[in-house]
Amino acid sequence: MKEYHSKGTICTTGPFGIECAICTIEYIEREDDTFCYIFTPNYSVMDLLGYEYFDGIPGLDLDLRKERYIRENFVPSFISERVPQKNRVDYIKLLKKAGLEMMEPIEYLIRVGARYFGDEYYVARYREKEIISFSEIGKKKNLQGTIKEALERLYHGDDIYFEDLLINDLNREYGVKILSSLLNKYKEVFMRNQLLGVEEGKKKGSYKGRKPLEVDIEAYFSALEEVKEKKITPKEAAEKVGISIDKYYRLKKKYGE
Repeated sequence: MKEYHSKGTICTTGPFGIECAICTIEYIEREDDTFCYIFTPNYSVMDLLGYEYFDGIPGLDLDLRKERYIRENFVPSFISERVPQKNRVDYIKLLKKAGLEMMEPIEYLIRVGARYFGDEYYVARYREKEIISFSEIGKKKNLQGTIKEALERLYHGDDIYFEDLLINDLNREYGVKILSSLLNKYKEVFMRNQLLGVEEGKKKGSYKGRKPLEVDIEAYFSALEEVKEKKITPKEAAEKVGISIDKYYRLKKKYGE
């Protein structure tokens, strides 16, 4: 029997504005019109997040700590709360806006970045888990950038080698605590130096206050088009324009699509 299969990653924004991959979601549709959704929680990442960032996934009893949650011929609440139903007046319009000829739930969520008003979860394109060394991350970045990317990787479920030490699912919390402490210290020193610079500038009469961050709107819309064409993700678009992912969505809301 032929099957249609799609896969994505349920994410939320965690500490330092980092994208956290909390669960894999799969959709299988068969030629006899039966279907199923499969949720595979990433417990090692979930356990890193406090209630301010993560409060469970709608419709799943995560206390059971199942390896997989399967919903056979049943649309789970996580999907029904985010994907438009066929009886919506603007259903066809929404499909076309997402560049789809027919509803493919996971692909739809990936393309539109739909979020439910009751939580901060969204679906990103799935990628396989990676194992990378800390030194490899640091080849093209400064210290702060290296620490931040290492944290991003750990919050996404990747494993990192620190010389002979491997940070993986078994000790992920240990690695995150160390890197978070280093990043906070780095920011503390940066802020202290910045304040010293401001005070020095005031004494010399050269300090005129902080200028608002300027955004290259043309570059933003260019990146937005690439997101629509599925060439890059919203996160990659934000990095390309030099803004945070939250700023990206604020601009999207302000200027529309």
